Amino acid sequence: MRVAIALLLVAGSGWADAPVNARAQALQVFGERVGTYAELHKKLAATLPPLPEKAEPVQIAAHKTALAKAIRASRSQARQGEILVPEVVPVFLEVLRSDFAGAKGRDARETIKDGDPREEKPKARAGEPIPKPVVLVANAPYPDGAPLSTVPPDLLAKLPKLPEPLEYRVVGQHLLLLDTASDLVVDYILNVIST
Repeated sequence: MRVAIALLLVAGSGWADAPVNARAQALQVFGERVGTYAELHKKLAATLPPLPEKAEPVQIAAHKTALAKAIRASRSQARQGEILVPEVVPVFLEVLRSDFAGAKGRDARETIKDGDPREEKPKARAGEPIPKPVVLVANAPYPDGAPLSTVPPDLLAKLPKLPEPLEYRVVGQHLLLLDTASDLVVDYILNVIST
């Protein structure tokens, strides 16, 4: 009888731990994937000629373009969900929906609208064409001159930490992983933010 009760307790505790373990495992996979991307970025950046100490804007833009080209070639088969794996999406949903819910989320919802290219239509600088809209495709360029959303610091503290040069950004109701050094959309999750 004692053995049966002990087995039930052990089995029961395993069921209680399953969601926590699944969450931890999903976050671990996500962490490994962003780490792998950051290493690739670093490796490819090291193959480029370094920028001079007092680089001109034209030199910086050319360096960024060369880096983006190298990353895009290396990740030519990149697809959505490769880094933001489906198993980690519920973790992001939980955090995002709790932060944006109800009256307490009003400030956060307003903050992400600041710089959201779906809220603020991109404006052209004098003599330049209007930036193209942000395309939600893994490995696609983030348009030059398109606004960048602000992610509230409280929310950033709750989301998994990202290695440089990755940042979270919001476009409409979608969460992006953006490589800020090459202006590439690395990955994204659709329809996770309700404003």
